[in-house]
Amino acid sequence: MSAIATDLAHRKAQQNAMVEALVYPAFLLVMMFGAVGIITFYLVPALAPVFESAPEKKPLILSVLGAVGDFVRDNLVLLLIAALGAVAALVVGWRSKAGAAAIVRLLIRMPALGPFIRDRAVSRYLRAAALLTGHGVPINKALELAVKACPLKILHPALLEVRKRVVEGGSFVGGLDDARLLDNASLAILAIGEEANRLPDMLERAGYLLEHRTARTIDRLLKILTPVITIVMGVLIGGLVISVMTSILSINDLAFD
Repeated sequence: MSAIATDLAHRKAQQNAMVEALVYPAFLLVMMFGAVGIITFYLVPALAPVFESAPEKKPLILSVLGAVGDFVRDNLVLLLIAALGAVAALVVGWRSKAGAAAIVRLLIRMPALGPFIRDRAVSRYLRAAALLTGHGVPINKALELAVKACPLKILHPALLEVRKRVVEGGSFVGGLDDARLLDNASLAILAIGEEANRLPDMLERAGYLLEHRTARTIDRLLKILTPVITIVMGVLIGGLVISVMTSILSINDLAFD
């Protein structure tokens, strides 16, 4: 129970750290979309009448933003209904077993996100198996219970097949290798533990390495996310401001002409 409590506290701390790290990027996104919205729905319509009677064409970016603003205003109700319908469909689909499985299957197939989600789920499976086998639970029962610790139910059939192979006298590492659930480094660690009769220790080690790798991936993404959003926001808002200033200067030119 002490080991379980420590593990749960560690996971809770990781979740809190992730949420805290996402606050600033989320704030930047809100500010960026807010600035674009103000320019699109207030500034662009204010400048549009000036160019209607002017000989010069309206700048392209103002034309695009004006068209977007007009489309949103003309179809606001339909867009809100479509957005609410999409959210409702996702919620209903996630609550149903078939819908949740389809969403998880789609996420796992994504190039960057898929391996991250799978490694995080398999890490929990390995650490649960290490905890159980290290405290005297028979391997067949330990692997059965460890499957329930895996948060991705889509992986349960493959993990149960691994347990079946072990119960029938096969290799645990061979079963994981056939299931394509682990990388070569983790398989090598588990193979050493299986041969040296120290499987619980190596299960804990392999699970820790997977968890550490996913945590490091999250940390890198969060460190990259903030400057990327800042640069995108700067380029976008700066481009809009430059376009607006160019339009104002062209208006002054028209006035002097």
